[in-house]
Amino acid sequence: MTYTGPEKRKNKSASDAELYKTFKLNPKLKTERREDELSRLREIQSQKKLWWRVIIACVILNAVFVGLGLWGMMS
Repeated sequence: MTYTGPEKRKNKSASDAELYKTFKLNPKLKTERREDELSRLREIQSQKKLWWRVIIACVILNAVFVGLGLWGMMS
């Protein structure tokens, strides 16, 4: 049976957009006790990690392509 009354927490949880803008989520993960909020924070953290990996891979690929273009232009 779940409790559906008004939320007792004074500080409301941040929206997803605000959480994506925060640099580190670890302090919030350590203090959060609600399981549904923990899973939401973990999901956002994993999406942020994936986003950074994709951006880094794109930067590396662009650097390789520019390097190959310069090498081909000089040859």
